[in-house]
Amino acid sequence: MDTKSMNLKALGSLISAILGLTILPLIGSIGAIVLASMAEKEFSVNPSLDGQGLAKAGKIIGWIGVGLGLCGCLFTLVSFVVTGLGQASTGFIPSLMAF
Repeated sequence: MDTKSMNLKALGSLISAILGLTILPLIGSIGAIVLASMAEKEFSVNPSLDGQGLAKAGKIIGWIGVGLGLCGCLFTLVSFVVTGLGQASTGFIPSLMAF
């Protein structure tokens, strides 16, 4: 009789990755990558554990979430720079208008 127990870190990795794509950007994705790496180490020590696919999916979705999060941060930074340059070219300086 072959009984395999589920690796909870692998399951947590997948749940964290899904949260990283929905309500916890970057934080959930990084957590998913860390949990998946820890689960993979446990699989190498104890091959009777189940959930290798969950850990792999959590790591892949986690990296996708990190990539999307970094693209979002880059887009935000570029938009702030472009907006700042647009306001500087108009000559309007709000802090000097009070004087």
